[in-house]
Amino acid sequence: MKKISALPVTLRLLQASFVLAVVCFAWLRVSDNTVDNDLWGHVLYGQRYWNQGHVRGPEMLSWTAAGFDIVNHEYLAEIVMGWVHRAAGGTGLFLYMLAMGLGTVAIAYRAGRGPDRAWPWTTLALLAASVNFIAVGFAVRPQLFTTLALVIELIWLRRIVAGRFAWAFLLPPLIALWINFHGGVLAGILVIFVMAATESAHAFSPRALPAAWEATRPSRRNLPVYWALFITAALALLLNPWGGELLRWNIAATMRPRPQIAEWHPLALSAAHAPFYGVALISLLAWSFSRQPRKAWEAATLLLLAAMGFLHQRHVPLFGLANLILSPRHLDDAARRLAPHCRSLISAFARPVVQAAASAALLVAGGASLVVSFSAPKEHPFTMEVERNVYPAAAVEFIRTHQLFGKTITFFDWGQQNLWELPLNPVSFDGRFDTGYPPPVIAAHWDFYEGKAMRPEVNWSEAEVALLPTGGGGITLLTQAGWRPVYSDPLATVLVPLHGAHAAFRAGQPPLSRGADALRGRDPFPDAPAALATATASLIPPR
Repeated sequence: MKKISALPVTLRLLQASFVLAVVCFAWLRVSDNTVDNDLWGHVLYGQRYWNQGHVRGPEMLSWTAAGFDIVNHEYLAEIVMGWVHRAAGGTGLFLYMLAMGLGTVAIAYRAGRGPDRAWPWTTLALLAASVNFIAVGFAVRPQLFTTLALVIELIWLRRIVAGRFAWAFLLPPLIALWINFHGGVLAGILVIFVMAATESAHAFSPRALPAAWEATRPSRRNLPVYWALFITAALALLLNPWGGELLRWNIAATMRPRPQIAEWHPLALSAAHAPFYGVALISLLAWSFSRQPRKAWEAATLLLLAAMGFLHQRHVPLFGLANLILSPRHLDDAARRLAPHCRSLISAFARPVVQAAASAALLVAGGASLVVSFSAPKEHPFTMEVERNVYPAAAVEFIRTHQLFGKTITFFDWGQQNLWELPLNPVSFDGRFDTGYPPPVIAAHWDFYEGKAMRPEVNWSEAEVALLPTGGGGITLLTQAGWRPVYSDPLATVLVPLHGAHAAFRAGQPPLSRGADALRGRDPFPDAPAALATATASLIPPR
């Protein structure tokens, strides 16, 4: 590659503009500061663990699952998030997300471009095409640890397969940490298994792959190292406060259908997901036509992660990051083979006027990305923001102002916000899903939200308040059971029963109704710890 200083001015400008545009677009995507519906809970539970000095124990915050034995697959990530929030509030959480997200991408990019920077422009182009779906995994969630750990694991596996076996001693400790940070460790252990199994198959059945793969056929003497690594890493999964029970729970939770949660849906064939399908197709073609050494385990890993991304949207970033590490050399080689067939296009881009025009377009695109990253609808761009048209801030304010305290029937997505903002309102259901609730209680809530039935697995008559989506089936069931609305806006409705502590509240009056004004704007995520963060006693009163 020519030195930058020896290149024409317009080409140097084009290269610099391309780098700037990619960096600005990556910043735009990674710096999205809207909260996830679980953020309140992650911070709250982490701070409770820190203050209590232990993580095992029965459910204490939900009245429908009181006493349920919690198995928390991401407790260590929540402790980290709770500590960050305690130290620096919402701004700290935002900076933490940026550091984790951009750091993960930077490590993957550095690994993809090669140790001698052989493929920097190919890797940068692949990043530009992939960052839109890679960034889906970059929110203030425990998944940040899975994306980072997977990138580190793949880099170490490449070194191990290359014969640098000393790196094998680091992988089991990584798995031991990973199992305590997030359940995505199952993807990590599966990748190690795929490596060992694929390399074994390639070593013993060389004719199973085309002759072009023979240059990377592993020695059979290396196979015991790979399988010892897998067994040791699998045993490291038991190094957690719950031992084998956490592993059993994690596998069961991964296999359990979750049709009500969008990120567990298959990836639809749509324009929104075109970048994923486009990158996957181009990468497949590059691997097919590349003359670079191709390792069977790397190809199998990419196929595995692509399939996982197709089956569950939440796994798409894992494929994007792995592809950024493993595919640039093959993309670069395929592009060089294609170059002679694109002489006219290459000649056009070699003209200074075209390079200058392309540079201007890239600078405009990069500048626009930067401006948008700080513009409306953002109101507090350097902290985490709560969208009032997504989360029921106005309804929560009404409940707090009028002291409508007591056991609350909550919507799944709003339960953790409820715990933070309304510490005197134990929830019926929240985003912990099967971490904190038995299956019958979960099923009862899904039927309730859809207006199907108030199933006996939940004693609905214990509740004193309900906070539910306006127009939802749950409101119909409650009004039929003798509840009445006392507050409503286009997003949320608050109801109380005709008999109970709040029966006299606004009796005989129509509900307070607010329009779209209640949903306008964004609130900064609270900087002060939640009241329940320091509470050690159960929120659920004894029966």
